Amino acid sequence: MGMNLFSSWLAGDMVAVGFTIVVVGFASCYALRALKQVKQVLQNLPKPDFSSCYRGGFEHKMTKTEAALIVGVSPAANRSKIREAYRGIMILNHPDQGSSPYVATKINKAKDLLKTKLKMEIKSVFDCINDCFFINSLRRVLMSIIDLIQMRPEK
Repeated sequence: MGMNLFSSWLAGDMVAVGFTIVVVGFASCYALRALKQVKQVLQNLPKPDFSSCYRGGFEHKMTKTEAALIVGVSPAANRSKIREAYRGIMILNHPDQGSSPYVATKINKAKDLLKTKLKMEIKSVFDCINDCFFINSLRRVLMSIIDLIQMRPEK
């Protein structure tokens, strides 16, 4: 009688172990199929394109293009766009917020360079306009002199 009880208990355990093995097998098969589908979906996703990002460190002497890249504006941006972009990037990169003082210095130099270049461009436009006015004035004077010479009676 003791042996039959032991045998029935052992048989019940063997059925439970067998059932567990079957369940684990089906579950792992399902998991592998799902993993293959996930892998396929991930491969079909578009690849990130980092070619538009600026690669490389800082140049030895900062150029207008590099300054525009640092601040995040176009090299031909106006004063208000430069100021707005500068404020936004300095909020994120201020040394008081835990950022590097070196990066903050580069951002400040970039802003100063862009504003200086903008002032120089505006000054050159005004100089060109002044030169044009001077040339027009000179042309008018010369035309007046020519008219006077042509109107002068001959002797």
